[in-house]
Amino acid sequence: MPAETFIPPEETGAIEAPKFSEFFEDCYVRFAHVLIDKTKDGSAVLDIGCGAGSAERLMAPYVKNCTITGVDSDEAALHQFQRDQTARLEAGDNHARLVCEDANDFLDSANISGQDTLILNATLHEINDPNDRENYLRSLFSNMQRIVALGGKVVIGDYYYEDSVTDEEVERFMVYQKSKIGHADARHKFVKPPEILPIAKEFGFVVGSEGVQIMQAVKKEQIDRKYYLICLENIGRKNGE
Repeated sequence: MPAETFIPPEETGAIEAPKFSEFFEDCYVRFAHVLIDKTKDGSAVLDIGCGAGSAERLMAPYVKNCTITGVDSDEAALHQFQRDQTARLEAGDNHARLVCEDANDFLDSANISGQDTLILNATLHEINDPNDRENYLRSLFSNMQRIVALGGKVVIGDYYYEDSVTDEEVERFMVYQKSKIGHADARHKFVKPPEILPIAKEFGFVVGSEGVQIMQAVKKEQIDRKYYLICLENIGRKNGE
């Protein structure tokens, strides 16, 4: 889409203000389908960047007897998680433990292991180091190798822009996005699957049968913003690797 075809609504008033779900619902529902499919009853689940519990809200009716650890640095979001999701989870005899801490600090220092499912939904772009992405991802997968049980799953979903989208388009869309949902992310923060997959493999994580799913993240095609969904399995490093 040429840059001149996108004009923020503040300038024209032509674009109707979207609901939050118009940006995210389709992607998150697809994420939830994979998450539910990969999370067995009785699992230990770790949600990094859980926010107010959007993943838990979608999975709550389908999982039972799970122990969920939710980590986020936003105390207000965790209070909302506690208020809105506790009853849903407990209906299936699930238990949620919420930790208010920076995601990277938690991953580096937490004495936690044997997690059957690790969730990173719209979180990786918030916690990676854009200036040293390769080493950051190695550190991340080293921690996940320690935290995730052998045979456990890592479900990652996040956003990115195709190279064909100009910086000007991204900046103009950020103005629009911030005015409508309260926040916007710069292009350089996003990590694409080709950066993730070789390093994941290096640490013993392989892509599941679903492959890498790519979908349109913004309805009405206001900008070519994509969302990817990857389910990795921890098969362990082979001897000598």
